[in-house]
Amino acid sequence: MAAGPSQDAVATVAPEDDLGAAVADLAASLDAAARAALDAAAILDARGLTCPLPVLKARRALARLDAGAALVVAATDPMAAIDLPHLCTTDGHRLVAMQRGERLSLYVIAARG
Repeated sequence: MAAGPSQDAVATVAPEDDLGAAVADLAASLDAAARAALDAAAILDARGLTCPLPVLKARRALARLDAGAALVVAATDPMAAIDLPHLCTTDGHRLVAMQRGERLSLYVIAARG
């Protein structure tokens, strides 16, 4: 049996993907510095995952990033709106931007450093 992608992998999302469109919409609302960070960001697709998985996967992904590098977390779990900002506070990361929608929320987090 062929091995599939790791469950902890940080996804790369094509622009034609609906997640890619949501990230593009978020980028349009940011200032130039935040937009530049977003352009180089890794994307963690946590859609469909429930608490505590989005924050656990975000913590693991952030640990692998260089200081100041950005991670975009896409989550459908409403608890992520509480859990991800709390993760930033407790672990020393910076929440750069947050966009909450009816079903999908995006969080841009800069790794501590």
